[in-house]
Amino acid sequence: MKKKAFFGLIIFGLFHVLSAQCPENLSSYKFKYNGHNYILIKEALSWVDAAKCAVSKGGYLAQINNKAEQNYLFKQLKNEAQINLQSTIAYDGGGASYVWIGGTDLQHEGIWIWDGDHDNHGRQFWQGGINGHPIDHSYVNWGHEPDNFGGHQNALGFALTEWPLGQGNLGQPGEWNDLNEKDRLFFLIEINH
Repeated sequence: MKKKAFFGLIIFGLFHVLSAQCPENLSSYKFKYNGHNYILIKEALSWVDAAKCAVSKGGYLAQINNKAEQNYLFKQLKNEAQINLQSTIAYDGGGASYVWIGGTDLQHEGIWIWDGDHDNHGRQFWQGGINGHPIDHSYVNWGHEPDNFGGHQNALGFALTEWPLGQGNLGQPGEWNDLNEKDRLFFLIEINH
């Protein structure tokens, strides 16, 4: 009997760990743009867990390729999605509110790629830190970033408020900031159909 109970606990624990990465019954907001479906998940997860959840939903963390897409996504997030800004704050990002999108330099510091499915492959869009440059004329919308503050900011946050909060001298709503990938934030999934 103890073996069955122990085995049951292992299975329950494994299920709990796997389901914690992408809970069922997620609070979400769905919209479409330019032939792509988007789902804002209003559940705070780390960047890696958010990417895993995106894959389980058939997509990846959003990739922003031009100013028109950037503006449309910002309008949806800021004006339509009804986000509780207090539930998606990155304190290492000036105390501002953010959602995760698919950019990262987890593999190599300063080499930013679109890797929203976290398979360690993707198109590079930025090289370097705050004084870096876009790659192959890629669209970027950094605030006064990326700065790798504290040495552990490897994931891309899409700001919903200015930072530092109430001062706004480093970044404005809609701009991008590099954040600690372990921060727990809401996230935006993109699906190509």
